[in-house]
Amino acid sequence: MSPVEYVPLEKASKPWKICVSFPHMKDAYWLGVDYGVVEEAKRLGFIGVCDTTDGRLPTCEKWMKENAPDAEQVVMTTQRFFKGHAGPSIAWKVYIEPPGK
Repeated sequence: MSPVEYVPLEKASKPWKICVSFPHMKDAYWLGVDYGVVEEAKRLGFIGVCDTTDGRLPTCEKWMKENAPDAEQVVMTTQRFFKGHAGPSIAWKVYIEPPGK
């Protein structure tokens, strides 16, 4: 088997909605994968969302501050309806990071 060299795209061909989820961050392999994904997201731009009802909100906000310090911040409130009955309103902190400079 011969080595393959990855050549990243200069820019995305069209807007994509992509979610990346990692099984854990307990070993070097997944830490390396995470690093590559974060660097590409910074280069191509991304939208990050922090759930204000999640107990991990401070961790999410810290990550956004470290990885997207210049991101535009927006608070979006949503409300779910089920069978005609309103559920609770939830505020989301949305961070919009344009492609790398």
